[in-house]
Amino acid sequence: MDYDFGDGIEVVDASGWEHTSLGREWTRAVFVAADQGDTCGTASTKLTFTVRFVHGTVEVEEVYAIDAKGSIWGTSGAPVDLANVRIVIDAAYQCDPGALSDLKTAIESAVFGVIGGGLLSHGPFTPNGYETQVISIGKAAKDLDEDEVRDWLGGMLESGNTRLEDVPKLMSRYALTDSFQMRSELAERMGRE
Repeated sequence: MDYDFGDGIEVVDASGWEHTSLGREWTRAVFVAADQGDTCGTASTKLTFTVRFVHGTVEVEEVYAIDAKGSIWGTSGAPVDLANVRIVIDAAYQCDPGALSDLKTAIESAVFGVIGGGLLSHGPFTPNGYETQVISIGKAAKDLDEDEVRDWLGGMLESGNTRLEDVPKLMSRYALTDSFQMRSELAERMGRE
């Protein structure tokens, strides 16, 4: 969503994002001034810009800009068309499966830290929302290949455990699911994990 700071008001500078430990509330200092073409020498006002997300989602619950006197500046605008960009980091760790939860927590914390430091903000490009996932995948799921999945699905059809009319729905679901999550689910269904 766009944020309108007010008629004739433009952002002249901003700091990096800071967030709560769970990443639900993000704030940043924003400096605004009256749009006068050349902003050199124009006095600016510091606002605290806050975005609060619905718990566990990237849906914006509340967004506002407030000055030191407690006055709210501007309003959130209408939603705009978004372009999605996906950043994928595939890292392999050797660790005890019992330590996996701690490892995931540490990675999530580090990801929130670099996002707050500006990882996703580049010049005029700042995301309206984002989603992070730290997904683990077992060796059996990682090693699945197309022939194994085809043979398993064919066997499910031949045995009557899957009806032919359900295949388009299954294929749609599989196509729209994260590949690591899908591999893990298939490996489990196939009895490999």
